Amino acid sequence: MTIQLDLIKQSQLIGKLVLDRQTMEEIGKVDRIWLNPRTHRIIGFTAKTGLLGMKKRFLCLATNL
Repeated sequence: MTIQLDLIKQSQLIGKLVLDRQTMEEIGKVDRIWLNPRTHRIIGFTAKTGLLGMKKRFLCLATNL
């Protein structure tokens, strides 16, 4: 039995649009991805927001780091 993993490259996420799932409001675009060094899993990412992407916002994906 073979397990199929759905892998996404970092380069595929950088620059992608980030939306608030509840309001569908635009948050920004993915700027940097943060990984847990022990598990090599994404724990969050930084999104560029505001005019010309001058502001940055951290979005956490994991509750147990």
